Amino acid sequence: MSVKQRPDTRRVFTRVQIIALTALLAVNVATLAVSTSLASTGVSNQAQQTAPPNVAPIDVIPAMNLAGLLGTIVPSEIILDGAFHPNILASALFDLVQYMKNNVDPRSPDDEMATIPKYNRLQMFGSWVNENAPTDCFNTRAEVLLRDAQPGAKIDFSPANPCQVAKGEWHDPYAGADYKLASAVQIDHVVPLKNAYRSGAHAWNRERRCHFANFLVDPQHLLAVSGHENMSKGDSGPEGYLPPDAGYVCAYLTNWMRIKAVWNLSFTSDEQRAVDGALRSNNCDVGSTRLKLSEMQQTRALSVTVNARCAPQSAPATP
Repeated sequence: MSVKQRPDTRRVFTRVQIIALTALLAVNVATLAVSTSLASTGVSNQAQQTAPPNVAPIDVIPAMNLAGLLGTIVPSEIILDGAFHPNILASALFDLVQYMKNNVDPRSPDDEMATIPKYNRLQMFGSWVNENAPTDCFNTRAEVLLRDAQPGAKIDFSPANPCQVAKGEWHDPYAGADYKLASAVQIDHVVPLKNAYRSGAHAWNRERRCHFANFLVDPQHLLAVSGHENMSKGDSGPEGYLPPDAGYVCAYLTNWMRIKAVWNLSFTSDEQRAVDGALRSNNCDVGSTRLKLSEMQQTRALSVTVNARCAPQSAPATP
């Protein structure tokens, strides 16, 4: 007995659909602009009354981000799941693989670096900062160690420095190994700073680069991994490094593409081929490379709001 499969209703936009989407987005911009105006005068709708502070409803993008989307949207990166309806953003998906294909720089990394200011990590990105000062004394490294520690693990701090994590329990997703000494763990920028620099961050100001280096809003942007794996990776992309734990490769590739899409960074040709090849050879689920458009835009908005501790008037970065 054969089983009739449900047809795949997802689709990329045609030219007609692009026009319709643009019109719907424009309506949403106007509607949200009116809502914002009403809210400022003390009038709010039910969603505004019930939503947690600073958290947008899952199917709504702030008006400023919709306006930005109208100017930057690449139709081939957007997929609709089902028929058109007034709240189209609730079902629209963002295609990470298509974003990558649309943003390939044909130059080699050496050719890219030859056309931009010489890279200097400390000068370009700064160091770890303490975003929560003076509430606590933990810099970004300490925050990631505390966040990524195994649930229920006892955390010990250095007797000489109560702001420095000394012991705990961490699982390295790259190699699948466990560690108890913080000195054996390093914080990995999933997209390394030098890679980000040559693929677009060179055009940012120092404050935005510092924000990228210390971005804690996205729990997959910075990861606690073994020092050995972090050093093995260096500033390599997927063409030069993939996690030795095969079970984590698909998640790593998706995360790599997602971070580059959030921060509007480019890919080299070798990088694109390596990602495409690894996605196929590891039988990665294509669905995992398609994210809700609304969530992508919200993360992009957060990437633009620079960490206050990265501003020029802020205290020096903590070591």
